[in-house]
Amino acid sequence: MYKDIRLAVGRSRSFACPQRSQRASGITLPMFNGVGSAMAYETIDGQKYEKELLELARKHTTGKGEGKLSKDEVADLFKSAQDGQGVTDTEKATLGYIRNNFEFTDAAAKDFDAAFGQL
Repeated sequence: MYKDIRLAVGRSRSFACPQRSQRASGITLPMFNGVGSAMAYETIDGQKYEKELLELARKHTTGKGEGKLSKDEVADLFKSAQDGQGVTDTEKATLGYIRNNFEFTDAAAKDFDAAFGQL
């Protein structure tokens, strides 16, 4: 489906206007989340999680370092989750998945649990 959009200079252009999500290899990509930004999801064992949060946790636990999430990295995760009008159910589920499936330093685990309890 295409929609004509009249540009400020008076020309008309056609743009794709997808109405449904695109699915490919376990990743769901809805085109817009209602506020103009694209959201991406990753499905793990039938549950939908926010891809950005998962990738951030993976990034922080690979490469240099001990492979555990630190206090600063936990703060990054919660900052990313709170980037919209509030933390969505999908973001909460993703944070719960991260807590159960990634390793944390002791201090980071305390901070995570405290921040998660306030959601």
